[in-house]
Amino acid sequence: MWYLGNFGRWDINNLKKIHYHLIYINYNKLIILRKKSYDSGNKASLAHHLVKKLKGTIDATTFDSSNNSTNLIETSDKSKENNYKFSDTLLLPKTTFSQRAFASVRELEIQDASFKTLYSWQYNRTNVKGTFVLQDGPPFANGDVHLGHAVNKILKDFIVRRKILEGYRVSYIPGWDCHGLPIEIKALQNSEEDAPRDPLQIRRKARSFAQDAVALQKAAFRRWGVIADWDNAYETMNNEYEASQVIAFTEMFEKGHIYQDYKPVYWSPSSRTALAEAELEYVDQHESDSVYVKFPIRCAKDTFLAGLPGDIQNSDIQASLLVWTTTPWTLPGNVALCVNPSASYAIALVAFASRPCKEVWVFMKAQIFDLSRLFASLPSTSRGQCSHGLAAEVSEFVVIGEILGKALVGTTCCHPIFKERESVVLSADHVSSYTGTGIVHANPAHGLEDFYVCTTPDLEGKVLVNDVSSVCYVDDAGKFTDFDSRFSGLDIFKEGTQNIIGMLSGEGLLVKHEIHLHRYPYDWRTKKPVILRSTLQWFCRIGGPLLARALQGIETLLMIPETSKNRLHSMLSARKDWCLSRQRVWGVPIPVFYKNNDKRQPVISRDISQHVAGLFRAHGSDIWWSAEHDDALLPPSRRKEGLIRGTDIMDVWFDSGTSWNAVTESATGSHVADLCVEGSDQHRGWFQSSLLTSVALRGALPFKTILTHGFVLDSEGKKMSKSLGNVVSPNNIINGNPNKNKEAAYGADVLRFWVASSCFTSDLYAGKESFAKSSENVRKLRTSARFLIGVLHDFCIRLHGVSQSNMLTIDRYIMARLHAFQEELNLHYSSYRFQCVVFRMLTFTSYLSSFYFTLLKDRLYAARADGPERRSAQTVLFYCLEVFTEALAPILPHLVEDIYKHAPRPHGKETKASVLMKDWTALPAPTPDREKLLVAGSIIEKLRPLINEKRLASLKNITSNEQLEIRIALSHALKPFLDEFEGKKDELKEALGGASVELSFGLSGSCKTDSLEVELLSGEKLLYSTNISVEKTRMNKCPRCWLYQSTNPKCLCPRCREVLNKKPAP
Repeated sequence: MWYLGNFGRWDINNLKKIHYHLIYINYNKLIILRKKSYDSGNKASLAHHLVKKLKGTIDATTFDSSNNSTNLIETSDKSKENNYKFSDTLLLPKTTFSQRAFASVRELEIQDASFKTLYSWQYNRTNVKGTFVLQDGPPFANGDVHLGHAVNKILKDFIVRRKILEGYRVSYIPGWDCHGLPIEIKALQNSEEDAPRDPLQIRRKARSFAQDAVALQKAAFRRWGVIADWDNAYETMNNEYEASQVIAFTEMFEKGHIYQDYKPVYWSPSSRTALAEAELEYVDQHESDSVYVKFPIRCAKDTFLAGLPGDIQNSDIQASLLVWTTTPWTLPGNVALCVNPSASYAIALVAFASRPCKEVWVFMKAQIFDLSRLFASLPSTSRGQCSHGLAAEVSEFVVIGEILGKALVGTTCCHPIFKERESVVLSADHVSSYTGTGIVHANPAHGLEDFYVCTTPDLEGKVLVNDVSSVCYVDDAGKFTDFDSRFSGLDIFKEGTQNIIGMLSGEGLLVKHEIHLHRYPYDWRTKKPVILRSTLQWFCRIGGPLLARALQGIETLLMIPETSKNRLHSMLSARKDWCLSRQRVWGVPIPVFYKNNDKRQPVISRDISQHVAGLFRAHGSDIWWSAEHDDALLPPSRRKEGLIRGTDIMDVWFDSGTSWNAVTESATGSHVADLCVEGSDQHRGWFQSSLLTSVALRGALPFKTILTHGFVLDSEGKKMSKSLGNVVSPNNIINGNPNKNKEAAYGADVLRFWVASSCFTSDLYAGKESFAKSSENVRKLRTSARFLIGVLHDFCIRLHGVSQSNMLTIDRYIMARLHAFQEELNLHYSSYRFQCVVFRMLTFTSYLSSFYFTLLKDRLYAARADGPERRSAQTVLFYCLEVFTEALAPILPHLVEDIYKHAPRPHGKETKASVLMKDWTALPAPTPDREKLLVAGSIIEKLRPLINEKRLASLKNITSNEQLEIRIALSHALKPFLDEFEGKKDELKEALGGASVELSFGLSGSCKTDSLEVELLSGEKLLYSTNISVEKTRMNKCPRCWLYQSTNPKCLCPRCREVLNKKPAP
């Protein structure tokens, strides 16, 4: 039991203060005693009162009144009372360091005392190795924190704290991405009044929502112990940030990287805005209406006719090209059919059961087996049976010819919707043989490949479609425009598609209609399907020199894990031009004006953008909407030119992607960060936007190293979802779940330990069991620290430290192990392998507890306080605590600060505000015989269980090895490793745990031997013979130290007599 101290509480009813004593009992029991039943000034009185309360379970209690951490010694055996006269002569651990963390209270106190000034202190110090820049990819300010935030911010904090320990000045400016549709939508959803339509009103609500989210998230990040430049944290909605973004956009425009065009982009009808690739998420089981459609040939090329049999050429049989599409709503805007010029196309003669006429269908030969299923029965779908079309009537299907795709080029076909129009066959390399019929219908308004095929001049310089807008029949909301009264206002996914399918069937052009399940892009905010739609947008030109320089830069980039480099390279290589414009209001406006209110005549210039940036610095970007006149946004020299401001805003990925320009470069003088740490989803998001803008404006990458982490899943590997009820909140882990009283409040250190112990380069798993295990592991580390602090209560390294050459051999062995352990930890930290750090910390502290701490207790407790043997052990334990503290400082900062406040001062100096500010005592250099010591120590460790086995086999009534006389004979080959122990019987007794130990080298041929495996530092393992014999010692147990070293059971052993300066008993 431990007396933990006393405290007072006010009794409001009686208006007086009542005092209590706090007692800790094993098995995590606490007893609180009120100071009224005994004399509070007399600890013995307290003990007897406690005995009475516990109904005699404690027969005698003595107190060491030297400090508040008094040990209460329990006994119920009257025969042991004689031992207690020696208890106050033992040097038991003394510390006020609590076994329990009391995280809900102590962590906040530690943060207030140690973390507040830590960032500014480290940044302003002058004696540093250099500056380490960690760039923060800003999280969205769109709600409360989740475990993904915790993984990201805590990993960054591990790195920041470790770099501070290594002597670097760290620049880490946290930030938030405050613009964008997610915030705009949530702000409007949370509005109690009708959704506002005025842009300024929407922006005010969105700004207020973002500010609240930033405050909420920042408080959570700081509660997790994250240190950063919180006073200068950036927000993309700040005036200065927005101004720098306007200048960056203009510079990219001037360098030719940004242009305006009317072409297909991802468009979200539910959000009514264009989207970038990074704003999409893909649904694997999306249902699309797919149709096989005939395009009757109106005018065939001679090359096609040459492939037909003679009797077919001279007949009236109708020939058609067979087309498959999953977007029937795009058929009204069809202008062409695309074929692969080098592929083989089959010509099939088709007969029908219900009519005498036959037809010729043309399709890619590679698809003949897939097309055979056209005539099979249709399966049921979630949307019921679909139309069979002509496929249900086919009675004969025979291939009668074969031609190359280039033979079809130039053929014209009848338009399936508008009879007066034609559809021409074009050559296109993007046509594949994987799905469909190998003939692709082209609508340049709704497909990027279609756009390029139809707008690229042919060899004669002719362009098929000059104005793509003429065939774009879909509006912002995903409904047909009034181009035709049959379709006007119909939803393209619903009534519009069904009307088109009905028309095709009525005209005899529908071969088959079925539901196709496939992977399809959705708006990641609204969770609804998107489309490709041509609109007038601003783009960043990805191809050409910009892409080449970006890909070349990736080759020099260090990425962790290494496989992520290939992922980034492949994603960037396949990327199309980046759509930068959005048709919303909560964002940074594109600094563009238009002549005569014509969006085809944009004006972007340096003088205008500089003026706009100045206005943004002074008033914020709201002025773009609040200025009554367009001229108010222009410099005086450009007014009265009839320029009209644009209404588009920039993509939020451009906001966050230029943080290297707005934050890193202005804060450090260089736009290049040493490290970025973000989730693996940023391979298609922030990594690319940062890389592209930096290469475009500075000609170099904005970071040297990228570290990526996975997503957080539940314990079963499922994605966390409110609907599944498996969401784990980091706030509940720290503070407990207010709705579930049984859930423990673990505190921030347990959350941080879970992050460190997870393999973050892949997906992380979170569940009750994982956090309970993390809590138990943190408790074990705390227990080891408590022991180390307690046994060092009377030690100062400056006054009492022992050099390695004067240490006991076993102590020198542990020092060698400690050196190797520290080197291993440094290697793990340098490569960001935090999981390996905590694993080795647990295994090494467990090893020390089970081996070294156990054999040291006699030397620490019973030896002379200032004796060289005890000081030798304390020196090693001091270095263990230093290494232990330094290794855990980045991961468990609250525990380490608590250790630092209670640990003995190594130089007798005052405690600094934080452990990271302290002057660390470095391990002395390894001794020349380090390798020899490591082998010797490993031999000793392997002999201990062999001795134990011998005792259990031959002396079953003996309960411990301390009662044994041990004789060990080893091979002569091992003598060079163990010669340090020759003549040191006391050290051997301690190391091997016997009452006496005799060690010899050389084995007789007649003795029975065991095998002893010895591993050299090279990794080579060798087997040696050994002979071990044990017998019960004739010595008695010393009543003070309990070792079997006394000649008389009532007398002290020689060592204890010397310590107590007592003469031998007569």
